[in-house]
Amino acid sequence: MTLNVKDIQPLKGQMSCNLWENPNINLPLTLYYSIEIPLKPFNSGHDYVDQPTETSIMLEWINFADNTNRIQETNWKNLVGRQFTLSYENKTAEGSIYLGTEHCQINSQIKFLSLSGTTFDVELSMAIDFNIKTTHLDADGLLKMKVQLDYDGLRIYHTQLPGFQKAGNQLALIANFVNVDVYQSEITRFDNENVDWKHLKPIS
Repeated sequence: MTLNVKDIQPLKGQMSCNLWENPNINLPLTLYYSIEIPLKPFNSGHDYVDQPTETSIMLEWINFADNTNRIQETNWKNLVGRQFTLSYENKTAEGSIYLGTEHCQINSQIKFLSLSGTTFDVELSMAIDFNIKTTHLDADGLLKMKVQLDYDGLRIYHTQLPGFQKAGNQLALIANFVNVDVYQSEITRFDNENVDWKHLKPIS
C-alpha cells in the first residue's frame, strides 16, 4: 500500500467560526474557527476500501490568536497577511484527514495571502501522520498547497449553547466575541434545512 501525495489536490474550501459552550467541562462561551477543504477523489493506497477515495482536510477548534496577547481574532478580515501555527501540542487547532478508516493527524502552518470579498487565498504547509507509505513527499516532510477558502461567517449551534439561549439580546452577546461590524445585522436561520442552526453572515 502506497500513497502518492502528488495525487492530493484541493478544491475550494470553506471557513467559518463558531461559539461553543460546555458546562460539563467548565468551557464558557468561546469562539473558535474551523476550516474544511474537500479534495479531488484520489487513490489513498489502502487496498481494503474502494478507490478512489473522497475525503477532506479538517482543521477545527482553531485559535487565530496574536502571539503577544493570545487573544482570539474577532475580525476575520484582519487575518490577511498573517501566519499561524496550528497544532495539537500548543492547543491552537485539531487537524485531521481520514484515509479509508485511518485517522491521520495534521499539524500545520497557514498563511493568509489575500482576500477578495469573502474569499481568502491561503497557503498551507502540513505535517501529516499518514499511517501509510508515501511517495513524492517534499524533502522537509511537509505537504504544501495553495487553496481558496470562502468565509461563511458565524454558525451558531444554539440548542447546545445555554448561555446564548438565555441571553436577552443575542446580538449584543455575540458582540463580546466577534466584531459585528463585519457581519450582517440580523441573525438568520442557517440555510441548510437539515440542521437547526443560526447564522450571522459576513459582509464582503
